[in-house]
Parts: sequence; structure tokens; C-alpha cells
Amino acid sequence: FCANLKCFCKRGGGTDIHAHGFGLAIYQGNGLQSFHDTQAAVQSPIAKFLQDCSITTYNMMAHVRFATTGGINLANVHPFARELWGIHWSFCHNGQIAKYDHCRPQQDQPCLGKASPVDTQYIPVGDTDSEAVFCAILNALKAEFDTLPTLPVLHSFLSRICKEIITDDEDSTIFNFLLGCGEYTMFAYSWPGRRPGSEVWNGLHYIIRDEPLSSTANERIDHQHQNCSQQHQQQLQQQKNQQLGNDQQHRDDDRNGHNNNGSSSSSSNNNKRQ
Repeated sequence: FCANLKCFCKRGGGTDIHAHGFGLAIYQGNGLQSFHDTQAAVQSPIAKFLQDCSITTYNMMAHVRFATTGGINLANVHPFARELWGIHWSFCHNGQIAKYDHCRPQQDQPCLGKASPVDTQYIPVGDTDSEAVFCAILNALKAEFDTLPTLPVLHSFLSRICKEIITDDEDSTIFNFLLGCGEYTMFAYSWPGRRPGSEVWNGLHYIIRDEPLSSTANERIDHQHQNCSQQHQQQLQQQKNQQLGNDQQHRDDDRNGHNNNGSSSSSSNNNKRQ
């Protein structure tokens, strides 16, 4: 994935505003390698080092941060990681969750599922809502199951927990995340997508690819993406101009049509009189 990482890192303070930290979690067998930096990905020596490495994996996640909740420090850089049932879990998040704002004391933040403050095991290290909700999810899993459930059961439980998180605060909650569970499993959730009247898309996108791309191919795709965006804007402007022209033509036709209708009516009346 290293060639793909080069394009991704450009969005961390280069072609996009996410300049408040870079992180990467790589599953290697039963182990998890994590890399974090508070610098923007385009400037991070850690990111540069990883781009030059030859790394293969079945499961990984990378994150570039735009700080909204919590300070800019190493403890707040995604992905976050914890161990549960002898499995490494990792988590990165985009959005805001008011229920888990760092200004609220830990004991006042809601527990999920069957979890209670008495048996809370996972506690945030930093002060982001992202890490707080990750810990709440793990506490709920631990309270619900003694061991790792089957994937269908786990998927169903996580779906219920996600609905619980956004309940009562659907309008202000933005909850998009990746949740890694060991070497072969990744869960993704997206809320809300695009709200009526919003100009931004708060959701997830995915690409399915059979073969890894070379660095050159990746840069070409990045360039094509920018060109497509420019072409799309040009097409929108052309359509707008065309629509304005059509509207003007319709107004001209309407005026001409009223005159023609009057003449036809007069001619018809004259014919009747004749």
C-alpha cells in the first residue's frame, strides 16, 4: 500500500486541510504496528519513512486529522488501539459526537449496551470524542460477550450500538469510523451522509481494487481526480449558462407566442364572421 499512501498523505495538509496529525495502524499476523505523528502528513518524517518501506498486509488503516475536539498532541492522533480477548482492536473516526465531548467528566459520559460505570475497563488517554466513543464501544463489547462472538453476531451488535450512539442527537452527530478487529476484519459505519441543504458529504467512500497501483499510476489518478473536479465545475457552469440561455429563449418564445395567438384568434373570428 506504500504507493497509495503517498497520494493519501498529500491530503494531510497538502491538497486538503487535515494537517493536525497523521497515524497508521498495520496488522501483521497477531501483532499490530502503530505509527503516530502530530505533524501534517505532508511534512511528517514518519509518513515519509513509511512511503519508502515495502509493507504488505491484509488489514490496515490510515488517518489524517483535522482537529475539532481535543488538542493537537500525540495522545489525540488516530488510529487508537486497545486489546480485547487477546485481539488488537483499532479505530479511527471522522466527525463529532457531542455525547462524548471531552468537557464532560468521564463518569458523565454515557455507557453503551449493558456496560456500566462500575465495570468500565477502557478509559481514554487523550481528550477526543473519538477515543472516548471507541472506549465506550469496547466496554459495551466486554459487558455483552465473554469471548469474541461470530462475525454475524458481532456485526449485529455493533449496528445496534451505533444506533444507540446517534439516538437523541441525530442532527448534530457526525459519526464515520473504521474499526479493525484483528488481521482479517474491518468494520465501517457512516452517519449521516449528506443532510438536506448541506454542501458537504459526511460519509464514507470505498474503492475495490484487484492489484496494487504503482506510484506513477497513483499520481496519475490523483491528477485525473483534480482534472475531473475542474471539468465537473466547468460542465456545471456550461449547464448553468445553457439554462440561462434556454430561459431567455423561452421568454422570447412566450412573447412571440402571445402575439401569434392573438393573430390566430383574430383570423379565426374573421373566418366565422365571413
